[in-house]
Amino acid sequence: MNTNNKEQNTLSQESLNLILRRVDWRFLLSDPNPKKSICFSKGALAEAVEFVSESIIYPDTNSVDNNCDLAVASDPDPHTIHLAWSALRPGGSCYIEWKVNKLMSANSIRKKLESIGFDQVELYIPKPPPTDSPYRKDRTRVWMPMEEPGVSNFYMNVLVKNPSRIGIRRLGHILQRLAMYIIPGLFTTYPWLQNPCLKNLTICSISTKPIQVSKDLDTYSNNTIKNKLFELSVINDIKKTSILMLTTDFTAFNKVILNVFMDGKEEPSFIVKLPRTQEMAEFLTKEAENLITLENKYEIKERVPKLLFQEEYLKLGCIGESFMSGTRVANAISINNFRDLAFQATEFLSTLGAKSKISAKNDHWSKLIKPILFEFNTFFETVLEPSVIQKTNKTLNNFELKYVVSQHGDFAPWNTLVDKSGQLKIIDWEDCIQEGLPAIDLISFIFKISTYLTDTSDTNKFLLCYREVLDESTYTGSVFKECLNHYCNEIGINYSTIAVYRLLSCLIELNFSYYEFFDFEHASPNAESIPKLKYTTLLEEELMQLSKI
Repeated sequence: MNTNNKEQNTLSQESLNLILRRVDWRFLLSDPNPKKSICFSKGALAEAVEFVSESIIYPDTNSVDNNCDLAVASDPDPHTIHLAWSALRPGGSCYIEWKVNKLMSANSIRKKLESIGFDQVELYIPKPPPTDSPYRKDRTRVWMPMEEPGVSNFYMNVLVKNPSRIGIRRLGHILQRLAMYIIPGLFTTYPWLQNPCLKNLTICSISTKPIQVSKDLDTYSNNTIKNKLFELSVINDIKKTSILMLTTDFTAFNKVILNVFMDGKEEPSFIVKLPRTQEMAEFLTKEAENLITLENKYEIKERVPKLLFQEEYLKLGCIGESFMSGTRVANAISINNFRDLAFQATEFLSTLGAKSKISAKNDHWSKLIKPILFEFNTFFETVLEPSVIQKTNKTLNNFELKYVVSQHGDFAPWNTLVDKSGQLKIIDWEDCIQEGLPAIDLISFIFKISTYLTDTSDTNKFLLCYREVLDESTYTGSVFKECLNHYCNEIGINYSTIAVYRLLSCLIELNFSYYEFFDFEHASPNAESIPKLKYTTLLEEELMQLSKI
């Protein structure tokens, strides 16, 4: 694999992100890091294939042999497909992006490939279609298998938000879902019907050059991720298994998620998480350890995924988890369920905290708070008011931790789900710290779900929302006060210290904002750019609140 640390370090995060996101389809292969590839495309796709391959050849500049692991092409003519076939070793994979018209059926692509000799053809609809665009919103986030009505229904009914709450657009959306349920084959045969408003539709195919075997050998030559799952004995029938791949995280240093459907079911049987980079591989290893700790040490088996397997077969490793059904809280929160979800989070975090808490030792401050403060000073000491820097440092330097607890680390509306019965579930435990800071998860969660109840589009409105959460005379403020009071009683910490934990929560979010807005392109904050970071106003608000205590 060419994505070694030295080469990665020469690229900005955004540049690396663009490259790796362009080849996310490789995780649908049995090996996402081919040794030798041949590329019949140009531009960003060719650059990305070269980046993840140990070696690459181009047919216009190199002699073509027949030992390639991967062939890649875009809108190929029959001659190019023949060349791709000839260049592959038996068992090699061919990835092709096809731009199709409204009348083109999925079966016509399959016939083109099978007429050459390819087998095990799998077709996917990438949404949005692959592009060389530098904009995040244009990057592919979903790879949906075609000819799988159950997967299509899951995608439409669970993952897709309604485009509009009123009007013709919503009516069309409802009718489309109804038609997909009644006549599913029509939408899989003619994929354009799933996105009738698109000007262009792309279908991606993955196929295999068959391995010639003796007739008396029971060999299946599928060279996709399904074959690897079959080898791991986590699926028992490749032909009855479908993969819906989600690549929704915008950063390169993250994961792709495979939703594995078995036996025609309309809900995944389990999920597989795969890292794009070595850095994320370490986080997934940590997530596996955290899930084991939650189940075995703290006996927490409800509301969280169960670790099914952990493997190293894809060089960077992967983990399998039980599928957690539900809608992300970010999409489900409303004024009607705000209090219930806040209290469910409180009960869960109180239970976890009570089971995991230990008395803080002398080095816990240095391990937990000092790094947050160091990053804050490094990032902002030259652009924030000196008084803000001084007050923040003084407050935290004088703060004494009483307990440490298991801290999720990103307990947010996008990492929590609500199922059909209204039960809260918590996913993505790779950031969990087993001896972490108390209260931070709960403070962060309640404030973040409150931002979905009102307009927080600009800094002033964002600050107003935060002030309402701190004001116990408001609805969100009364819920916040009641939840934190209960949490403090269960954990055994003084409620008066919550103000300091709120300050810490602001610093954590502010430091993350720095990475998101500035470090992504190796830029530096300045007086003009600081207002873009909404948490700076919250930090100032917290310092003002602390001055009153």
